[in-house]
Amino acid sequence: MEILQSSFFKGAFPTLRLEVAYSGHVTTDEQWHSQPLHTDVTRLYFVEKGSGVLLSDREQLTMCPGHVYLAPCGAPCGYYGTDTVTKLFFHVRLTTQNERDLFLGCHRLLELEMPVEQIRQMTAWYFAQDTLSQLQLKNAIFDTVCRFLRHPCCEWEEVKPLTPPVAAAVEYIHAHLRANLTVGEVAEACFVSSALLGRAFRCEMHVGVAQYIESRLMLEAGRLLLETSFSVGEISERLGYCDQFYFSRRFRNAFGQSPRTYRKSRSYT
Repeated sequence: MEILQSSFFKGAFPTLRLEVAYSGHVTTDEQWHSQPLHTDVTRLYFVEKGSGVLLSDREQLTMCPGHVYLAPCGAPCGYYGTDTVTKLFFHVRLTTQNERDLFLGCHRLLELEMPVEQIRQMTAWYFAQDTLSQLQLKNAIFDTVCRFLRHPCCEWEEVKPLTPPVAAAVEYIHAHLRANLTVGEVAEACFVSSALLGRAFRCEMHVGVAQYIESRLMLEAGRLLLETSFSVGEISERLGYCDQFYFSRRFRNAFGQSPRTYRKSRSYT
């Protein structure tokens, strides 16, 4: 008997991660509207009833019951209701070892059919208080994401595993994330020079070390704004910013909105 094993599965499977950053079930009202803004997450909208519009800087889609819609991360996305929209929504990140979202190269709003009964079943799982229901919901979200990756208009690229120094740098940044974290500190922790780490990091992560730290700080700030009741000042302090106003300015540069506006506008997305 011969057992055959996939080396790619062993390396890739543990690093594939589907993170749900924010979620909810809502029937929208007149507050549900936004001009197209760049987003750090991929948004999934499962529409049960009503109608609305998703729009980017190049196109728009009319949202109808019995459909699921995807607005990819990195692309501008806006929305408004033509009446009210009842929907189950998830803000997700689908990443591999290099933390690059697989939808980052997709610049189109996408649409797939999904029976209303299936959407209602997902909603029931969402509110259920048992582990099996949550596993079934996670599987349904993953299946939906895979369907979108197979969409003819979805462009994405395979991601190669990280080399040990870059993988160690990513792990260190996540474990020690703060505003005053420097490239030199990360390089020293990984036992490589700053220059060597900088070249390898940019080659594999498509962004510099300092820019990556900044992006992770903003992602964490966005998460704290949506998932906690911490004030802007408390979030600024937790992330190591010495000045709340400097933090707010950095946040506005990243998201095009102040932290308070971001928190309020995302409450219905």
